[in-house]
Amino acid sequence: MSSTVALIAARGGSKGLPHKNILPFCGKPLIVWSIEVALNCPEISAVFVTSDCDEILQVSVDAGAIAIKRPAELSED
Repeated sequence: MSSTVALIAARGGSKGLPHKNILPFCGKPLIVWSIEVALNCPEISAVFVTSDCDEILQVSVDAGAIAIKRPAELSED
């Protein structure tokens, strides 16, 4: 049996709306909506969030995701 994982890439340096991934949207940080959908999908065995931003990674871990720190050179536009 194979495993399916979700990978959510969330860059910290948004130009249009700074910190948009952790800003509240309808009562919770924007990225948490995506994490919760993935966690509630029975076909997905793990949810990973990759980011260059420690705040995004902490919010993601608090929501049940596994954090992967991404270097700044891989987090550009």
